[in-house]
Amino acid sequence: MYGIHIGSGLPLDFFTGPRAWDFARNRPLTDDQPADVRARIVELDHRSAAHLAVHMLDGAPLAHGLSDSPAGLLAWLLERWNAWRDNGGDVESVFTKDDLLTHARSTG
Repeated sequence: MYGIHIGSGLPLDFFTGPRAWDFARNRPLTDDQPADVRARIVELDHRSAAHLAVHMLDGAPLAHGLSDSPAGLLAWLLERWNAWRDNGGDVESVFTKDDLLTHARSTG
């Protein structure tokens, strides 16, 4: 290994469970947990579950499809960037069209 990039403060084994997209880590959400904690876990699950699940369960077909289709790759990236940014539903308030196209071109 030449290096490693860790993009978050999550434990390295976070995504190795049977439901890797489950931010509660298979622990039930209970009524005695603070409402803001429960809401944040649910929000993270809703925001990221589909993305994480496809990568964990069947990433190869997605990878091949996205590398063969520039339009598919751009659609995938736009959907993620729109969902993951605090942009009020307007991805262009965070990224210019040139930024979006440049990232998609350099990723594909």
